[in-house]
Amino acid sequence: MKLTKMLALTAIFSVMTANAAETTAATTPAATTTTSSTSTLKKYYDKIKASPFSMAYLNDSFSSFNIDGVKSYHYIYAHYKLTDKDRLSIVPTFTTDLINKNPVSKDRANNTRIHSTQLRYTRSSILNEKDHGVNMSAQVRYYQYAKSNQKGGDDGYGRAIISLGKPLGKLSLSLTSDNVVYNKNSSGKGYSHFNMIGFGTRYSFTDSFSTSTSLNWYKYNYDNTDNFREFSLLGIYTDYSFKNGLSVGPYFEAIMTNAKDGRDGFTEEWVKNASVGATLYYSWF
Repeated sequence: MKLTKMLALTAIFSVMTANAAETTAATTPAATTTTSSTSTLKKYYDKIKASPFSMAYLNDSFSSFNIDGVKSYHYIYAHYKLTDKDRLSIVPTFTTDLINKNPVSKDRANNTRIHSTQLRYTRSSILNEKDHGVNMSAQVRYYQYAKSNQKGGDDGYGRAIISLGKPLGKLSLSLTSDNVVYNKNSSGKGYSHFNMIGFGTRYSFTDSFSTSTSLNWYKYNYDNTDNFREFSLLGIYTDYSFKNGLSVGPYFEAIMTNAKDGRDGFTEEWVKNASVGATLYYSWF
C-alpha cells in the first residue's frame, strides 16, 4: 500500500475513534456490543490523549517554475512532553515526487521514499508576555538523511532556532533566527552552513482562520570558503483549522532579492518563479 493511502486510512480511523462516543446507540444486542467496543476504544484514546505522548501528520505539497510537477513532504510527528516547557520529538519525513511527465503516456511517476529523520528538543516560554513583555522559545534539531540523500555529500545537518513573539490583539509579530551546519561526508562542493533572520506578521480573523506574512533573509556559505549566496524570501500564508484537529493552509513563496558573486538586486520575474502550495495538518492526539 502506498504511503499516502496508509496515512489517509490512519487519519480516517483516528477521526472515527475520536467521535465514537457521540454516536447514538441502537437498542439491538449487536448495537449494544458495538457501542461497548467503541466506548472502550474511546477510553483508550482519551488515556493516550491525556498522556505526555502525542502524534500528528503534516503534508506540504508545492509546485514551482523549476519543478515539472508537484512535490510533497510527509512529516510524522511523535512528541513526548517532558515538562510544561520541554518536549522531545522524533519526525520521520518522506517525500513524494509527481514529476518528469512521460513524453509518450503523459503519466507522472509516483516516487515515494524516506527523506530524513529528525530529532528535536523544544524549550518554550523561556520568556513570556506577562513577565517580560515578549514570548521566546528555542529549538535544536538534527536531521539524519536517508542513504539516497547522502550522495550529495552530507550525512545530515544540525539546526538551532530562536523565536520571539509579540501579541498585539488579533495581530502578532515574530522575529526568528535559524542557524544550520551541515555534516559533510565528502570533500565535494556544497553548502557548509547557512544563517537566516526572519520577520513575520500574523492576523487572526477568527479562532479558526488567520493569515500571515514573512520576509526571511538567508546567507548560504560554501565549503567554509568566502563563496556565499544571499537571498530574501517573501511568504504569504493562510490557515483554517477545524474542530476535529485538521487544518489546511494554502501559501505563496517567492525569492524577492538575490545576491551572488558580488551582484545583487531584485529577482527578475519573481512571481513567475514563485512557489505555490498548501499544507494539511492533522493532530491524532
